[in-house]
Amino acid sequence: MSVIAESVEMDRAGGARSETLRTVVLEWEETSRHRLAVNVPSDWTDDAGDLGDEVAEVSSDAFLYVERDEFTWTPTTFQPGAPSLNLEL
Repeated sequence: MSVIAESVEMDRAGGARSETLRTVVLEWEETSRHRLAVNVPSDWTDDAGDLGDEVAEVSSDAFLYVERDEFTWTPTTFQPGAPSLNLEL
């Protein structure tokens, strides 16, 4: 992910100003891994039924980890109430 260290100038639309922060819209992908022992019908195969919806109902304790990658960012109008990230530059 690219981070540009520069002061924010007065927003072109006349919005709020910050000398040390600017607002960007972040977008990313997440991949998560889960593991859960479940009981299924004895004749079950992995192509029967909607497995995704079924495990969503019971998988709250199955979470192992999440990976976040493929970050992109787009500058936007400065938003003083947006969360601040403490990024090392």
